[in-house]
Amino acid sequence: MKKWVITLLMGIVIAVVIAIRLGGCANDVPWTYRLHVLDVGQGDSILVELGDDRQLLIDGGPDATVLSELGTILPPWDRTIEYVALTHPHADHAMGLIHVLDRYNVETVLMTGVPYASPVYDALKNAIEREGSVVMDPMITSSFINGATTVDVLYPTRDMPPVASDNVNETSLVLLVSDGTNKSLLMGDAGVEVEQAIDAALTDVDLLKVGHQGSRTSSGRSFLAHVRPEAAIISVGEDNEYHHPHPTVLKRLSDVGARMYRTDQDGRVTATSFPQRIDVKIGADGWTERLARAIVSSNYSCDL
Repeated sequence: MKKWVITLLMGIVIAVVIAIRLGGCANDVPWTYRLHVLDVGQGDSILVELGDDRQLLIDGGPDATVLSELGTILPPWDRTIEYVALTHPHADHAMGLIHVLDRYNVETVLMTGVPYASPVYDALKNAIEREGSVVMDPMITSSFINGATTVDVLYPTRDMPPVASDNVNETSLVLLVSDGTNKSLLMGDAGVEVEQAIDAALTDVDLLKVGHQGSRTSSGRSFLAHVRPEAAIISVGEDNEYHHPHPTVLKRLSDVGARMYRTDQDGRVTATSFPQRIDVKIGADGWTERLARAIVSSNYSCDL
C-alpha cells in the first residue's frame, strides 16, 4: 500500500478518535440547568429545568400553545411543575398559564399581585386558587429557588420596590438563574426604567432574555453595555403587529457583541448550562453551538 494512502487512513482514524473523545467528554459532563425559551408566538414562556427533576415555568404565552411545547420536552407521565412565575399580568404572558394549571399540578406560584383590571388576570387568579398552589410574594422573599442552581428575584423586591410608573410592564419580575458560574438574566417585559434601577446590582451575564419582545422601550444602550450578554434571546411572534423586535434594539445588541436568537426565526431556543460553558440549541431538532465566552473563560478541559 502506498505511503500516502496509509498516512491518509491514519489521519482519518486519529480524527475519528479525537471526535469521539471530545463528544464523549461533552456528553459525560452533567448539565446544571436547561433553559427553554418556548415558541409561543407573540408573548413569553420559558421553561427552566433545574437539573434535579424540578422545573420552573416563567409565564405561559398568549394561548394554549405552551401545552404542545411542554409536551415535547417533559415526559408524558410528568404532570407536576414545581414552580410557576408570572412576571406581570398582561395576557400575552398570563393566558397560557390558565391552560397549564388545568393540565399540570403546580405546587408554587411566584407573582407580584399587582392590581390590574383584566378578565384574563382574574381567571388566572381563580385558577391558582382552585389549584391550591402556594403563592409567593417577591416583596417578602427575593430568594425564590435554592440548590445547585438558584433563581433569585432581582426586581421588584423589598429592597428594590417597583419604580413609579403607570405602565404595568414596569412591575415585571426580573429573575436571575445561576449555577454559580453561568448566569441567565430574564427581563420579562421590564423597560429602561427598571434596567436603570437594577443596573448597579448586576455584572456581566452569559445569557439575556431580552425584555418586552425586543421593544425599543427596553434594552437600553447603557444597560446592555453593563451586562454585556454573550447571547441574547428574543421571544417574539412572526410578522407581529408591533414590528418587534425593533431595529434599534437589534443594533444595540450587535454593538455589545451579543449572539442573537429569535423564536420567530429559530423556533424554540434551548440554552444548556454545563460547568464553565453554555450550549445553545435552535429548534426542537436543530443544531447546537457553544458560546464563545464560555470557551475562552473555561477552566474545564478534556484529557485526550
